[in-house]
Amino acid sequence: PGWLLQLTEPVRGRARTLLPMLTRACEELDAAPVPAALDHGDLHAGNVLVRHDAATLCDWGDASVSHPFFSLLFTLETELAYVQVPDRPRTARRLRDAYLDPFLAYASKDSLRATFARAAWVAHAARVLSWVHMLDDYDHTRGISYWRKNYKTGIEADDPEALTRRYHYY
Repeated sequence: PGWLLQLTEPVRGRARTLLPMLTRACEELDAAPVPAALDHGDLHAGNVLVRHDAATLCDWGDASVSHPFFSLLFTLETELAYVQVPDRPRTARRLRDAYLDPFLAYASKDSLRATFARAAWVAHAARVLSWVHMLDDYDHTRGISYWRKNYKTGIEADDPEALTRRYHYY
């Protein structure tokens, strides 16, 4: 893709050196005892609708089946923004451990923490790959990124332009 050509050689070289580590981390996550799960991919307070004491998750556009520890990365990042900087490490550890508690049936807390650290690193790489298409089509004058879909919904089945139409982010 065009964005890759714009990276400097040192950046491309560093990315290449990380590929074996990323591959190994993915293999370790795949071998971990915690099974894959549905990952919302964009879970934060703005995507939770509450009405009459019932909560509904919305905006499933970034959802995937992945390691369940990927889910916590984005949630931690968005929620920690509301925490005073000096308190963020302690708060992050507390939230992480609360999230990991239901998985104690699969492994020890120390093992789950190590798996979470690996999953967080891989989740960052996965997020870059899922959004990298934004770099290919950027309008520098208007400051808008464009994207194209890589799938069709049922209502788009007969739409010949569904995969070529440009959508924009503001």
